[in-house]
Amino acid sequence: MSENSVKLANKDYLTVANVISWLYLSNILNKNKKINGNLQWVLEMCRNS
Repeated sequence: MSENSVKLANKDYLTVANVISWLYLSNILNKNKKINGNLQWVLEMCRNS
């Protein structure tokens, strides 16, 4: 990682939960579905689907 990313990146950017969130979003968008989260966390939308 770059020096700036080590200083500025939150540990949440490098977690399994973040990977699950991105996979969920990419899966939904790949199916051309609309994402209507109503200000929910992506991980919560994933759990509720």
